[in-house]
Amino acid sequence: MNYTRKLCAEIQQIHRETLDVEFDMQCDLEVANLCALLASQHGNHRLLEIGTGTGLSTLFIAAAKPTNSILDTVDNSHAFSEIAQRVIKGDESINFLVEDGADFLIRAESNYYDFIFADAWPGKYSHLDHALRVLKRGGIYIVDDLMPQNNWPENHQRRVDALLELLEKTEHFAVNYMKWGSGVAIVTKLDTNSCIESELRQDPNYQHFFSS
Repeated sequence: MNYTRKLCAEIQQIHRETLDVEFDMQCDLEVANLCALLASQHGNHRLLEIGTGTGLSTLFIAAAKPTNSILDTVDNSHAFSEIAQRVIKGDESINFLVEDGADFLIRAESNYYDFIFADAWPGKYSHLDHALRVLKRGGIYIVDDLMPQNNWPENHQRRVDALLELLEKTEHFAVNYMKWGSGVAIVTKLDTNSCIESELRQDPNYQHFFSS
């Protein structure tokens, strides 16, 4: 299955409407396709995307996910979410939620999601503890944009480096970082009660990743 070819018309519509709203943080096509492959696993019944944006990665995940699965996709922008909803319509198994990703993660049930794509600040550079808390044992957590981008804010490289260091130091999650596409890390939760070790949470280099 070539999802990029299959979804060509929808991809083009998203690109056109994304230009209209001047959104410049759209997911890389290669990463969107990787998300589709990971989301297609039959054990992935509950899927979460933090950062719908204008819906490019949402489109791929929706096309590939198992038929009996539910996808929750969260973004704090009505304008961006509306574009995604116009393109990806008619699927009642997709919940488009317009709210702050941090608020959503804080109230989400622990060990609930089989797959999480964190493509926004919450769940990646803040509230990481909650993103990993809601992931099931053996579940997949994926983050992208870990290689330098033209639209990065000042000093963002330090945040990326700290995130990768933190993920690689914890014993309770397995991580694989790939210098591919926009830069991708794939994390697996090793145990239901897994959490970031307290000494890492208290390290001043990493404290900003966690909620207060």
